[in-house]
Amino acid sequence: MLGIHMQRDMIVLSLVSVFLSIICFNTKHLLRVMHQDHQIAEEARKYAVFLIPSIFAYRLLQCLVSFKAWSFELVVLLAGLLPNPKLETSVLSICLNTYAMLWMVPFGLSAAVSTRVSNELGGGQPKAASLAVRVGLVMVTIEGGFVALVMILLRNIWGNIYSNGKEVVRNVASIMPILVIACFLDGIQSVLSGIARGCGWQKIGAYVNFAAFYLIGVPCGCILDFVFHMRAKGFWLGIIAAFVVQVLFFLFITVRSDWEKEAIKAASRVQESTTAEDLTEID
Repeated sequence: MLGIHMQRDMIVLSLVSVFLSIICFNTKHLLRVMHQDHQIAEEARKYAVFLIPSIFAYRLLQCLVSFKAWSFELVVLLAGLLPNPKLETSVLSICLNTYAMLWMVPFGLSAAVSTRVSNELGGGQPKAASLAVRVGLVMVTIEGGFVALVMILLRNIWGNIYSNGKEVVRNVASIMPILVIACFLDGIQSVLSGIARGCGWQKIGAYVNFAAFYLIGVPCGCILDFVFHMRAKGFWLGIIAAFVVQVLFFLFITVRSDWEKEAIKAASRVQESTTAEDLTEID
């Protein structure tokens, strides 16, 4: 049944990829309708067109698209509406690129914890699953603290890797403390999300992610930016608010989980899947 579900996801994402390709091809016109800067719209079109082949390739690797990634792209789009769009989009792009790089380790830990927890629960080992949860959280906390310290020490020179503009480098340095807090929280929530996937709480995770980013994160970022004029810092503070909601909620359900019951549920799901597969073979 796992293979059937994956194949269905791939078919759906293939159809979605066609729709996204049309959007990418018409990026310039769409951005101009939204009153974006003409030069930014033109450069975005060039970049988006080259991304079209990667959309179809990426669908095979990712059968679950995160609400988080969409909200980040929305933040960059909104940055184009600020008084100095070239500066703000440059700073946000550098910060998002940095964030994506730093997120790779927590993402790997998330996948490892998800696999380990699901295997232990499916094998009827609730204590081992609980141990995997604790080890994963300790590892991501240590890794996040170390990375945060390094990035704070490098904040005044980090922007030079991407740009020689003094104003851009200065703005990146000022946002870096906020960025590392976001990365630290996101690392923890990534592992907690991996635990949720391993326990079969995907539906709960989808609701939490949607509420955290689209009901709290993006609105808070817009208010801090456009009302309190905090510019790019406002957007990142909104993202931090979303991460805080995710961490608190996932941590709450993880701490309160009865691992003995979760192991029984996992065994029941395996039995149901096996029975369904046997019936399919008989038909």
